[in-house]
This record gives sequence, structure tokens and C-alpha cells, in this order.
Amino acid sequence: MSEKLRGLAAKGLTQSEAARKLGVSRQRVSQVAARLGLAFRRGAPPIPEERLKELARKGLTKTEAARELGVPLDHVRSQGEKLQLSFAPAWSRPKAPTTEFGRILQAARLASGYSYSRLAELSGLNTEHVRTIERGWIRQPRAKTIRALADCLGGHTTYDELIRAAWAGHPPVSEQRLKELAKKGITQTEAARELGVSQGHVRKLAIKLGVSFAPAWSRPKAPITEFGRILQAARLASGYSYSRLAVLSGLNRHHLTDLDLGRVRQPKEKTLRALADCLGGPALYEELARAVHEAAAPMQRGARN
Repeated sequence: MSEKLRGLAAKGLTQSEAARKLGVSRQRVSQVAARLGLAFRRGAPPIPEERLKELARKGLTKTEAARELGVPLDHVRSQGEKLQLSFAPAWSRPKAPTTEFGRILQAARLASGYSYSRLAELSGLNTEHVRTIERGWIRQPRAKTIRALADCLGGHTTYDELIRAAWAGHPPVSEQRLKELAKKGITQTEAARELGVSQGHVRKLAIKLGVSFAPAWSRPKAPITEFGRILQAARLASGYSYSRLAVLSGLNRHHLTDLDLGRVRQPKEKTLRALADCLGGPALYEELARAVHEAAAPMQRGARN
């Protein structure tokens, strides 16, 4: 090992490079070198200034230049600062998008010279949101998001180009078919499932055509108690969502959901009064109170004395 180590030291290698060549630890090389009095080169090999300037002119990043020269990134960074060289920014080497929309957005962003952070700042979006849109992880951005991006990238892409790319790949939806589904009184989610497209696609087309679908709250889960069934029927007949009924009755929306679905089996009398005043008056109050009493009776019979 001593002879091999002398030869590697004479070639101008560092102790780390010699250790990799010999397949031993750097500490082992250091110990043998100290015993033999060998002098190894310290740090990375010197970088020819002309070569570094040439790589900078080619538009490489510092990481790419370091890989090309076989030296640490810090060495390229310090030498570049010393020579006042400008390398390509790291953000100019993003990963390839998975959608056509992302490809157009990336090309426009790079042509504008914007990083993700800069484009996010100009458009008022979140940096991570811009990155996920460009990568194609969000396949159908909202129209207002596309508008914000297009306004910042003017001259390199347009709103119409981006919106066409965002809608590309979706099966065509017949306007007449969409209107028929809306007349049937189904929700946007149900229409999307029927047509085999995303809910966002249905929403955009509905806004364009001025079509109204049934609200999502009109498809609640089935209650598990008689009280919940009566309350839900009265709420839907009045056309109230949970939020609207909460505002009118002064109750918490989440509490209303639990009452509607039967998760709360013994509501207070003042709660029954508040609900009845909004939905049906004294007759509904009597019906709700009777349902609560009948649900409590089996528990009272089963209680221990």
C-alpha cells in the first residue's frame, strides 16, 4: 500500500481521492501518509480561468459547471465570484412538465426570466402552487388563476392559449346534454359523474351557459333517527342549507349537521324552539318534541333503578 500511496501522491491527488482509489478510509490514508512523510494535494484541482469563463458563456449553472469540471460546487462558486462571472440560475433547469398546459407555462416563465418565487410574487399566488401547476400536478387550474398568470407573462403566452391547453384532453361535453341534466335537478357533482368529466369542467361550462344545478346541500346523508328525518325534510322543503338555517336560528352550523343526521339524540328545548320558528312553527315543534320523547322512552325503560 505504501508504494501505491507514493504513486498517487506524486500524481497530485487529494487524500480523499487516494482513499477512493485504494478502497480504504481517508483516516487510514492520512495515518500512512504522515508516517511516510507524503504530501498530498489539498482541496480541489485548480480551475483554468478561461475554461470557467467558457462554461459561464455557454449558459451552464454552477452545479453543471462543477459536474463538468469534476470539482466541488463551492469551488466553482468562490472562483466565479472572484472572476465576477454570471452563471445561469438554478431555477432555469426545472423538471419537464407532465401536461401541455405546464409545458406552455414553463416556456413562457423561462422566456420572461422569472423564477417560481418571482412569478408567484407578481401574480399573487403561492410559490408552491405555481410549481405544482407547472409540473402538471394540478391539471385544471381555475380561470382566475390562469388569468393572473397570463397577465404576468404577456408577450410570451396569452390567456386564450393557456385556457385551451387547460381544457385539452377533456372529452367534449354537449351543451344540450348539460342543460338536460340541469333540468333534471341534479348537482354539479352528479352531472360530472354522469358525463365522465371533472367537476371543475362542469362548473366552468355551467357558468359559460348560465345553467343552474341543484345545490350540493340538497343531497345530504340519510339521518339515523326519526328526529333527524323530520328536521331534514323540513329544512329541504324550506330550501335552506345548513349555513342559512344556522344564521336564521342562531345555532352553530356543525351542531345543525349533527342534529340533522341524528348524531345528537337529545336536543334541548330551546334548540327545538329555534328550529321550529324558522321552519314550521308550533306544528313542527310538536312533531320534533314527540320524536325526541319517543327516542328517550326506550332509554328510560332500560335504565336501572
